[in-house]
Amino acid sequence: MEEVEQNPWDDVRFKNAGLEKGTLKQMLAEMKVRLQKSTESCAKQEKELVKKYQEILRQMEKEKEVLLLEMEMHFRCLVFMVMIFIRLLGYMLFYLQYINPDLLTDALDMVMSRGSLKRLRDVLFPFLTLEVEELLPH
Repeated sequence: MEEVEQNPWDDVRFKNAGLEKGTLKQMLAEMKVRLQKSTESCAKQEKELVKKYQEILRQMEKEKEVLLLEMEMHFRCLVFMVMIFIRLLGYMLFYLQYINPDLLTDALDMVMSRGSLKRLRDVLFPFLTLEVEELLPH
């Protein structure tokens, strides 16, 4: 004799066949209600996720804007400091050129010792002397 395999779903069919139509309709209605509730719940969760996502995007944009403003402020401060330095350097060069050209030589006497001045003079002497013998006609 051949053995016939029983399908596990056959038991369910037989059990369902024994149920009344009213019970099946009631179960179907309950399933529809559950499906509708779960669909509504998923829709609510989706809306909440979208809202959270948009809020996070807005917050990230604000943080990015704040960072850009801070970088711009540091850049402005740097440009301002460079402009002040260049202006002071210009004033100093104007003062040394036209008002008191001997300021550095006068200040070196007060700042450096005699030995240091002698060594500086010995080092700079060859560069400061004019050799005009080669330029003059014989």
